[in-house]
Amino acid sequence: MPMVSVRRQDLRVLLFFMIIALGLCLLGETGRPAAASAALRKPPFELPAQWQWAVTAAAGIMAALAAYLVWQTDDLDAAPALRFWLTGQAAAALWPWIFWRLAWLAGGFFLLLLQLAVQSLALAGFKYLRRKAYQLFLPSVIWTLYLGYLNAGYYLLNG
Repeated sequence: MPMVSVRRQDLRVLLFFMIIALGLCLLGETGRPAAASAALRKPPFELPAQWQWAVTAAAGIMAALAAYLVWQTDDLDAAPALRFWLTGQAAAALWPWIFWRLAWLAGGFFLLLLQLAVQSLALAGFKYLRRKAYQLFLPSVIWTLYLGYLNAGYYLLNG
């Protein structure tokens, strides 16, 4: 009987991380009005909006799986890494609101720099705790770098 409750507990924790990652992803996407992006000059190599959402969702799912794997380690060092992960997820949800809704292009860039710093700390912790979690979280950090490139491009082109 205890094995069933452990598996249920693990499933609940995995679901919790998925809800956080995808919920914040959806919250962030509500911050991007289509009209605002149409009015701006776009930097080269920008993906179409539907692809951006798909990549963001895929990166969110992989980030949630990474957090779950770190949680499973039952190591004292997991707590700081997971706090950094959660802070990075919150920053990712705030970015579209600052960049698109408030039209604060420079502020969005600095938020992405903060997000990248926090994600790097989480990534270092994940690598220390569980290599597979590190590998699953790495695409999310790379996506943040790409968003930083786009943000800087929008700022330079639309100033």
